[in-house]
Amino acid sequence: MKLSPSSTIGRKLVMAVTGILLIGFLVEHLLGNLLLFDNDHQKYNEYAHYLISNPFIYIAELILLLLFVYHAVEAIVIYLGERNVRPVAYGQSEALGKRTVYSVTMIWTGLILLVFLVIHIATFKYGADYHVHNPLGQDTGVRDLYKLVAEKFRNPLYSGFYVLCMLCLGFHMGHALQSAVRTLGITHRGWLARIKLLSLAIALVFTIGFGSMPIYFFLKGGH
Repeated sequence: MKLSPSSTIGRKLVMAVTGILLIGFLVEHLLGNLLLFDNDHQKYNEYAHYLISNPFIYIAELILLLLFVYHAVEAIVIYLGERNVRPVAYGQSEALGKRTVYSVTMIWTGLILLVFLVIHIATFKYGADYHVHNPLGQDTGVRDLYKLVAEKFRNPLYSGFYVLCMLCLGFHMGHALQSAVRTLGITHRGWLARIKLLSLAIALVFTIGFGSMPIYFFLKGGH
């Protein structure tokens, strides 16, 4: 069979590759955000300022946007295509016994994360534009993103929504890496067992790592 981006196999390969690249981005994003737990607020603000002042930031953001959009669109197309060819609803076929709660909910957790991404960008990239001031009260030109994060996570509704979305991220990641490596042709049972454990470990790290941030700031009272 000829492989093309329009085929189901081709689409799944695109999803696998874009998914792995997005996992790499999430790892970097989580490591940077761990600076939020540092008592020196300036470290996080300097890190954020370094990112946005990098001349290549717009290229990186464009690539990330294309990865997210392509991954989401391919997932929706595959889901709708499988619904049309299956005699019963997606996830209810004879293969259901081989499925997990992670795989069955992939499309729904993915859609929730897509909505979360839009809200997240609108909140922190285009939200309140606080700035750090020097001892003389002058604007240093560095955005006080730490203050914005603390302010938003002080809100119980936003913090609760954020934690819920991070749980969805964990469910999504619990199957993502496993699915990607199968699509890329790795079928050895021993390797698949290791990949499964790695996928679940990554899911747990992301859920706790990102999910602990709003809890930390909410309990801290935003200070």
